[in-house]
Amino acid sequence: MKKPLEFEDIAALRRDAGIDDVDLRRAVEGLRVGDIVRLTVLGDAKALGAVLVRVTSINGAGYRGSVAGLPARAAATGLRLGSPVSFTPAHIHSIASKAGGDGRATPRRRTSSC
Repeated sequence: MKKPLEFEDIAALRRDAGIDDVDLRRAVEGLRVGDIVRLTVLGDAKALGAVLVRVTSINGAGYRGSVAGLPARAAATGLRLGSPVSFTPAHIHSIASKAGGDGRATPRRRTSSC
């Protein structure tokens, strides 16, 4: 049986390190369908790298998306470009880009190192 996909709880890591990233929290609250976020995928309880996920739906504090970019190490998880994923705000490492008025993503600078 295949293990369920896990993403690192970035919010807990920041909390444990005493980091309160207000800018990221506000950016996450403003997420829209089409935006791209970074999530850290886990394998055997260790980080395999950040995957890029395009947000496809938002339902309260639950998000769904599709993989838009992934490191080679994450291939062992079975993730592929376009794979559907579910996540929460606690899993969001950073906002990679915001969707413009035309629906295309525009790059955004990283504001946090954690």
